[in-house]
Order: sequence, then C-alpha cells, then structure tokens
Amino acid sequence: MAEPKRVMLVGNGRSGTNWLNDILDASPVTHCRMSPWLVPDSAFHDLPKGPAVAAHAGMAEDWARFVDWSQRRFSKRDHRLTAPKTWLHGPVARSGLAAHAFRPKARRLLRPIAPNLTRSEWRLPAWLGSEERLLQSVLVLKMDDPWVSWLAAWVAENDPATRLVHLVRHPGGFLNSAVSRWFSTLDPETSAREDAMYKGALAMAVEDEPAWADVFGSVEEQAPLESVMWFWRMSNERLAELTGSSDRHQSVRYEDLTADPVGRARALYESLELEWDAGTRDRVERISADNHWGDLGGSPSQVAEAWRSKLDPEHLALVERVLRGSTLSSFWA
Repeated sequence: MAEPKRVMLVGNGRSGTNWLNDILDASPVTHCRMSPWLVPDSAFHDLPKGPAVAAHAGMAEDWARFVDWSQRRFSKRDHRLTAPKTWLHGPVARSGLAAHAFRPKARRLLRPIAPNLTRSEWRLPAWLGSEERLLQSVLVLKMDDPWVSWLAAWVAENDPATRLVHLVRHPGGFLNSAVSRWFSTLDPETSAREDAMYKGALAMAVEDEPAWADVFGSVEEQAPLESVMWFWRMSNERLAELTGSSDRHQSVRYEDLTADPVGRARALYESLELEWDAGTRDRVERISADNHWGDLGGSPSQVAEAWRSKLDPEHLALVERVLRGSTLSSFWA
C-alpha cells in the first residue's frame, strides 16, 4: 500500500485526540494541525457542514483548497514541536528553535521581521524551514468538530490519499472527563452555546437519517449532558462504521492506548507506513509520561476505568442508556 499523503484523526473532545495527535507529531515527517474549526482564518470555514457535505457540487475543490491551505500553515492551536522535522532547516531542527519561535511571546517579538506570525494562521518563515519540504510531509488533520462524521464519510469515499484514524473512548470515561474538566469550567453563556451546538448536530443527524429519532428521542427536551452523550453515540457510531468498512482506515480504543502507549503507537505508525526509530520511540515515551490524561506510568487500568468509581448513579445510568443497543458496545465487550 502506498505511503499515505495525509491522516485525518477523528473523534470527540475529552477522548485523547490531543494526545494521539502529539504521538503522531513525534514523527519527523508529519505536519500536525489541531482543530481547524476553532481557527478563525482557516479554510475549514468554507466547507459545508453536516449532511450538506454530500450534496455540495464543489466539495472536491473546496476540500483540496482546505488541505492545501492547512498543509502550508500553522496556528496558535497547533502544539509545540518536539521532533526534528524534515521540513525545518538543519540547525533549526537540531536546536529546537522552532518549538520556541511559534510561542505567543516569540511571535510578538518577531512581528517586525515576520508580521504574518501574529495572524491566527501563518505560513512557514523561510528562515525556519522549507515550504517545499513542508508540502512533502504527511499532513495530520485533527478533526473533532461536531460535524466531523459527515466530512469523514465524504473523505472515505472520495479521497483515497487520506486515511482515517478514529479514536474512541468508553462513554463512561468520556462523560467523567466532560463533567470534571469541561462542564465545570463553563460560564452560563458558553454552556448554552455548547448545548445549542450539540443539539444542532443531533438535529442534523435526524434530518439525514430519521431512524436516529428512535434512538435518542426529542432533541429539544434533552438536558445538556444528555445531548452531549447522545452526540457521542451518533458521531462515534458513524465514524466506527467508516473505519470498519475498509482496511485503509482504523479505530483505536483510548483504553488500549492508555494501557500500552508505546506499543500501540508503534502499531499505528506501522499501519500508516511511518518510520519508527529509537528517536521516535523516546519522544512518544516522553509525551505519554507527561500527558495530562492521567498517570500512565503508575496504573494504566485505573486511568481507563476511573469513571466507574467517580461517576454518580445518575451519570452511570446515562452511560448505560446511551450504550444500550449501540454497535459500539462490542468495543468494550
């Protein structure tokens, strides 16, 4: 199988997608982009959303423009570089300068000689690296927006150069993280906006496939956490169906990544035909030791199963209800 030109890393927030993005970013040949839907100037915003993707006559051209735009640029949401990238100039790659050059303070200081660094997205400065080599790198697009399952379906059918990697976390772990690290930090206005966004995605799913109405009932009557959990099921079922229908794509369980970060990362690299060497292994080990999802070095099984003791009975019942009858239940059978 030919070397992939790009990887589309898909999944939900609170599921470890940032961590897996960093693992792929440990390769010298990748260029990893984070959540373009949250970057104001991204060409992502020119793409249609939800079911409109399939009906859009100019989708191939718009997707190609988004890919080219993303391949050539960086944003403040992209994580700090940890690998000696092949597209950086030798001294820059060896010194680690690029990891500091893209930090907010450094970008402000560099404004007189590189004014584009102050935008929400910017191109690679010629004194840091080669855009020609950057265009030859393996683009990794971390896509965790509410409409990702529709875009992924189009990509799976129409873009053989892109492979899907779907990261899925048990709904209990997802909910535990959402409650403790997400909902608890939101002000009322932001909470209402998030609720409307997820309810909107569920309404799109019902419009696209009316059978979903029998699964999660009236969208408007759902409490905010219910909407998020039913969205988890809808989005991940659709993504898992895509990865299960072709050997070009794959789903990765968060729990497996937690239990053996280095081993699972190596298997993923091999499946994507990315080189795995001692330097990459060392970077993955450091990333996983420092990752904020839990103390992986201490007790991996506790990290994956902590939700069972932390969620209250009402939340545990919601997890059971959302997973009941789902094709995803076989992931944790």
